[in-house]
Amino acid sequence: KKCEIDRLLGEGMLGTTFLVKHIASGKDLVLKVLHHNLVATQRDRDRLRMLFERARAVRHELLIRYGELGVHLDDVYLTEEYYPSENLRQIIQGYIDQKKTFTLQEACQIVIPILEAAEAGHLAGIIHQDLKPENILLQTRRTGPQANAKIVRSTKVTGLGLVSIVSPTIFAESFVNRANAPYLAPELVGFDQEGGPQADVYSVGVMLYELLCGQRPMGTYLAPTRLRSDLPDHLDQIVEIALAKNPEDRYPTPRDMINDIQRSFLVEMQQSRTRISFRNLLVGIGVGA
Repeated sequence: KKCEIDRLLGEGMLGTTFLVKHIASGKDLVLKVLHHNLVATQRDRDRLRMLFERARAVRHELLIRYGELGVHLDDVYLTEEYYPSENLRQIIQGYIDQKKTFTLQEACQIVIPILEAAEAGHLAGIIHQDLKPENILLQTRRTGPQANAKIVRSTKVTGLGLVSIVSPTIFAESFVNRANAPYLAPELVGFDQEGGPQADVYSVGVMLYELLCGQRPMGTYLAPTRLRSDLPDHLDQIVEIALAKNPEDRYPTPRDMINDIQRSFLVEMQQSRTRISFRNLLVGIGVGA
């Protein structure tokens, strides 16, 4: 016996997840017991071992680290680093319940690390394919004076490299239809393609839209500035490129999307400073007159 179960964390497409304590080290870990139908044959288990070892080799501060893969009483399990946090779905729901909206700065503070984590996977030849709020873990803290406290969030992305163990049939049955898989890129409609980096870009684009607009972009969606007048116009273009139906029309890599977001912020800041300087000039002219 290596671990003691603390509590159930949840159940998903891959399996049932528990918080456990590793007896020898005393460390908290996440233990995921995989659904039997995903690893029913030795071929399935060999494929899982290959995917797991490849994903475990990817080391990045924004990615949850994998521990070990094993079998106990015919249950296949894997362990992961435990990151005490809320997932993005819980945070979004909390904002909805409080009738709050994410500022552009908050949304980008969440989205940019997700893109950086995806990039780390891509550099290792792994497309995540399952980027969604449930797989984004966030620690939140406030800094500065209480009245003007600044929200600072630290991010970890989980689930890298494992969705490929799910067969196309099981994957499709899990979602039933694409309406239940709004974060999947259109080219993955058959649930049997691996896609490229642009598939992950699309998923992040959906999350960016949802954070800022309070809803997911379904069908012919409205541009963010049509739903929120406080957003800069350039954001519409960023979202439009990230959510392009054809992957060739999207940002080629997560880094390209990060660069565009940062470049847009720089332009916005420069324009803001220009407006302030122009206003000060007018004030000065008025005083002089």
